[in-house]
Parts: sequence; C-alpha cells; structure tokens
Amino acid sequence: MKKSQSITKLRENIKNVLFISNLPFGTDEEKLKMFLEKENILNILDILIVRDDSGKSKGFGFVEIADEVIIHKS
Repeated sequence: MKKSQSITKLRENIKNVLFISNLPFGTDEEKLKMFLEKENILNILDILIVRDDSGKSKGFGFVEIADEVIIHKS
C-alpha cells in the first residue's frame, strides 16, 4: 500500500487509530507489530511509521485496530 493510500485510510477510520510517539528511529512497521503482539495487543489491521523524504523514520506512527481491541493478559 502506498503512503498516501495509508494516510487516506487512516483518516477515514480515525476512531480506530492509535498514535504512537517516541519510537526509536530504527523501528519499522514489523518491529512495532512484533512489540505490540508481544504485549498481547491483537486485532492490528495496519501500521504506518511516518518517514521523511529520505525514508528515515520521524519517530512516530499510527496503528489501525479493529473495532474491538483485544488485549490478552497472561
């Protein structure tokens, strides 16, 4: 999915989007997904790390979740 398509999709579903800040600059979408799953946050639909024109992370991003957030405590 292209960046502009992801942003448009996020804007359409803003009620189901989490803003995540203070991310290490080396964090990519896969690393963030693995972290959230490790913390038992499920129903993740999409993840977008905001990047500058050179592709470097700006240290924040968005996580789209399903209507119901499922957090499993172990």
